[in-house]
Amino acid sequence: MNKQISKDFGGILKFEQQGILHDAHFRVHDDLVLLLPGSIECRKAIYDSSMSAKAGNEEDKWLFGLTESGYSVAFYKPAGLQVHISAPVDLGKASFKTPVILQSTTPDIVDLSTFDVIEFRGGIMDLLQLPGKAVDEKYFREKRIEFRDKETFTTTFPVYVNGESFDVTYTVSLSDYSTETGMVPDLRKNIHSALQFHFSQEQPIRKFKTYYRYALQLFQFCTRRLNVGFEVRLYKKVKDRTHTIVTRVKDGYDDYANDVLYFSQVIRFDFLGDKFPRLFKLLNEEETQPSLLFLPKRNNEANSIFYTNVTDICVALEMESDFAKANLLKTIREEAKALAVELNKIIDASQYDVSVKDKAKGIINGNLPEMKLSLREKIFSLYDEFAEPMKFITEPAFRAKLGITKSYTDEDFKKLIRKFIKIRNLAAHAGFSWNEGYEIYGHLQLIVYFSILKRSGYTIEESQQILNQLFGQLF
Repeated sequence: MNKQISKDFGGILKFEQQGILHDAHFRVHDDLVLLLPGSIECRKAIYDSSMSAKAGNEEDKWLFGLTESGYSVAFYKPAGLQVHISAPVDLGKASFKTPVILQSTTPDIVDLSTFDVIEFRGGIMDLLQLPGKAVDEKYFREKRIEFRDKETFTTTFPVYVNGESFDVTYTVSLSDYSTETGMVPDLRKNIHSALQFHFSQEQPIRKFKTYYRYALQLFQFCTRRLNVGFEVRLYKKVKDRTHTIVTRVKDGYDDYANDVLYFSQVIRFDFLGDKFPRLFKLLNEEETQPSLLFLPKRNNEANSIFYTNVTDICVALEMESDFAKANLLKTIREEAKALAVELNKIIDASQYDVSVKDKAKGIINGNLPEMKLSLREKIFSLYDEFAEPMKFITEPAFRAKLGITKSYTDEDFKKLIRKFIKIRNLAAHAGFSWNEGYEIYGHLQLIVYFSILKRSGYTIEESQQILNQLFGQLF
């Protein structure tokens, strides 16, 4: 069974245009796909597709075919196709960049347009769900390996996200485990943890991106990093057989956090408990999804702060404040609207010049009903809520005794909040300039995380235990 997609391969592709399929030869190098039309009709279809893309009318699509070795293959083609003119004979060659390639693991004709299970395995998952859970350690002294029952290291939750429901399972996959005669089995290479989405009905391949983002958002939240790496597999059930489909995803990251992190520096799934489905939903539901763009994108950025981080963390804090106070603001705004009506009546009844009255009414009607809080007010309100719980992580007693942790009074911290906002304001208007406000960047991240966990239903005590795992080594 071939579970790796070659960097270079070729085959025959079905190029679809207006519901008609045309044969084209393809050659893949890394993420570049070269097409050579197999007929005049195919050449015209490719040309029309490129013109449609230039006009902005081309949509993202999936293209399917067979490799020269007989494996089913699929390419995700974002809108856009480049046609190359060749001389002396124009062959109608074209190319496109593909961020996702799918391939069957056996030389069979497999319909890759749908799937029943999507699995995210290895890489960062080996830190979030330790693969060693599958091995029964009591047999180590007897110098033999025994695996536990699958139920002991497998957890399944039903989730409901963006109008659809499916089961999420995190487990340890032994599917690649194998032994060679006379050889010691390589458990690290062949046993990996996996996050799986199981669907009651087969899903169209166009939803691959959606489910990939769901897993990515969860992994990024639990590691406090954006550059998380993992393998993706699809499973397709046909009668009494399940086909394994491997993928190659071009995610754009230069390196991966899983190469430098330890399991003690992440939020392992077991720490999330039975509120896992609520957190998963919140992280991915369009109306509740937090912003995590302030997280590091490269390993060498993990202990640094860039000017873009300043803007990104402010956006995240504003969103958390808006989420937290949505119901309260709704009530306050209704009262503000009523007050604006009363003030308008008072102004109309006054003896001042009409132009002055119109100006006053414009100010009142434009600002009062919205009751918009400033960024400073929003961050202050979040800090006031989580200041004491944060000290469990930012000012642990044993570090305080050693004098290696820095503590702030509420007044001092709010001064630094003002300075941090000044960094943001200068970057947006007058040019970038650092000040002491950067010192609380880690604290501001922690506030965002406390707010997300609270919205997911975790108590303060539960949040402290979860976040101490993730932030404990930062302060």
